Amino acid sequence: MLEFSSDLYLRNKEVLLNGKHYSDPIEFPSEFVESHKISFELSRDGNPVISYRKDDVKQFVHSKYTPKKEAKRFLEGNLAKINETLGKSGNSQLILYGLGCGYQIKELVREYPGLTLYVFDFNPELVHYSFGFIDFREILENPRINLVITKKEPSILENLDKVQNCQMIVYKPTLPLIPDELNHLKEILIDIDIQRQTVSATSNLLLNNFRKNVSVPYYDWSSFHQLFDGIPMVLVSAGPSLGKNISLLTKVKNHALIGAVGTALTPLLKAGIEPDFFMVTDPKHYTLEQIRDCNKSVLFYLSTVFSGVVETYIGPKFMVYQKGFIEAENLAADRGVPAILTGGSVATTLLDLMIKMGANLICFVGQDLAYTNGRTHATGTHLYRTIDPMDTTTFVDNFYQTGKVATSNNLKSYLRWIVRYIEDNRAIQFYNATEGGAFIKGCHHLKLEEFIKLIDGKNIDAERELFKEKVEAIS
Repeated sequence: MLEFSSDLYLRNKEVLLNGKHYSDPIEFPSEFVESHKISFELSRDGNPVISYRKDDVKQFVHSKYTPKKEAKRFLEGNLAKINETLGKSGNSQLILYGLGCGYQIKELVREYPGLTLYVFDFNPELVHYSFGFIDFREILENPRINLVITKKEPSILENLDKVQNCQMIVYKPTLPLIPDELNHLKEILIDIDIQRQTVSATSNLLLNNFRKNVSVPYYDWSSFHQLFDGIPMVLVSAGPSLGKNISLLTKVKNHALIGAVGTALTPLLKAGIEPDFFMVTDPKHYTLEQIRDCNKSVLFYLSTVFSGVVETYIGPKFMVYQKGFIEAENLAADRGVPAILTGGSVATTLLDLMIKMGANLICFVGQDLAYTNGRTHATGTHLYRTIDPMDTTTFVDNFYQTGKVATSNNLKSYLRWIVRYIEDNRAIQFYNATEGGAFIKGCHHLKLEEFIKLIDGKNIDAERELFKEKVEAIS
């Protein structure tokens, strides 16, 4: 275990105070450091690393063997976002969360000399304490590195606002050390890291699909932008609870447009319900399973969807450009078409599309966002699996708020995204008629039959006919 060096601390602190960096004036030692049993020790190759206790198990912020090599692997895992940042004309700024011992920061500025880095860390007490163990002067003196070390939320938000158009990457090992009062911000960082993992794993696939999809004649969704002047729409997902009320959707048709995720198509069609439109977004080949039973409904597809879907589907189809994929954003800008928020899932993507089409009321059906009764999806879908809820460690409030229901980190990430989306769109009415799964804050929770009564006086025959006419005129 390393000993604290007052001389090193003062040298670091002097450089910090003389530079253009921001830091809260919090002194050490702190209750946080003591309660988490923070310590510093040497890795196997002789470099200092942070260790702490979690559930009485020692954890490390960096590799306890080769932290510098781990920093290189961290960069490799974030290449998609780094390259996208450097590929944007006039924008070479990147946000990194997590200071740690700084190995990943040094590696970033060394490998990318044109990069300006904004490093955020929400644990100033730990950072100040680490000044007595780690020589940060190389980082503190670098004009391309800007530090925001604070746990004051207004200051965090103010500084993030200054770089709001920048990509962010997260050094995940530092997240457990975020103070409890900022757990809500930690969850957002977890969501960012989940999204990064998804993009990193499929980046080449996304690009290949995009190039194929735009190389053939296609129509985009622009003709449907704000086509409807505030009508109800029902968003049908393929959660485990879909079977509870799927038969009632026939009564919805007269009063609301029905949009579905691709995975829900099979159970919907088996129940005799053809949605007005559906959406597919997945870049992998098994997405073809979603369209095998359908050839008439209007298909909205993401620009990076598996190209075989576009080639195979014989019904009317329209491309949607998404935010977060630079090629799609550029194409949307060139064509003057809004890019759609994706939120990480097909349901979250469809949600934003519906709002941009003009919906003023959204009702979720089959949107469990959880493993209701130990099932992953609705019965009859190609993704249906059973799991043991005892095997998961992640739980959320259930639909009825009477207890907890098992979920996954990914599903919880989508839930948080939807909750934030609802908060940002207060003019829209949101209902959740899933009758199972997770409680979605901001929604009115009710049975589907109760929702049908609410919209019983609404007739959308004219709007549905307008939609059909537009589709036929274009395609």
